[in-house]
Amino acid sequence: MSQFLGAYSRFLTNWRYASQSVTAGALWFTGDLISQKFFSSPEPGHSSPTKETSLQAQPGDAKGATAVERRVEQRAERGTAEIDWRRVGIMTAFGVCISGPAYTFWYRLLDERIVGLFKQILKKKTQSTTTLNVSKSSLLWKITLAKVGADMIMFDPAYLALFFTSTHLLSGNSLESGIELMKREILPTYLVEVAVWTPVQLLNFRFVPLLYQPVVVNSVNVGWNAYLSYVKHREGSGHGHGASHA
Repeated sequence: MSQFLGAYSRFLTNWRYASQSVTAGALWFTGDLISQKFFSSPEPGHSSPTKETSLQAQPGDAKGATAVERRVEQRAERGTAEIDWRRVGIMTAFGVCISGPAYTFWYRLLDERIVGLFKQILKKKTQSTTTLNVSKSSLLWKITLAKVGADMIMFDPAYLALFFTSTHLLSGNSLESGIELMKREILPTYLVEVAVWTPVQLLNFRFVPLLYQPVVVNSVNVGWNAYLSYVKHREGSGHGHGASHA
């Protein structure tokens, strides 16, 4: 295990963007498979007669399915559904071409600018006073909070907008419908992102070395990518169906 971690660390160091792109692509691939396996709803028009009958049955009918039975049946259908490999390819391409390089560039830029800013502030304070009433731990937490704030305010909205529009275009849809999708989904998705990623990034920026910060994000992204893929592909979001907001 230690040999693998050592080799992977050298890979990250020597091939900065390529290594992060490969890692991101693998995790987007995994995330979309999870999304299709556990979260995707059956496409409209592909419901089985058995399902339609059970959904239309009356509660008092001896043959009618309960709500629990219907949910079990729907999960069984999702479990046996074929994987949409074109969709998997699109999500993987986004990870390789956009997500991996973007995270790598942004975290290095963020570290340089935020740390540089605090160094300038400390330099001015040391010039004006002989004592500096701030502990190293307190300073590191201030830097961390500044990074998280910049990440949430500057990077994440643009990243989500790029995700929705680019994957929509790669799916063969128009730019206009991609913009409409982005407008409809970006705010609720962003609010969920803030709730999920704020504690993750606080720990990531505070305790994880810069080299491994994109890896931590992409690892957590397995679950997050499954959620994003679900939002992108749920009924009405990206396949030309009615624009129902689930």
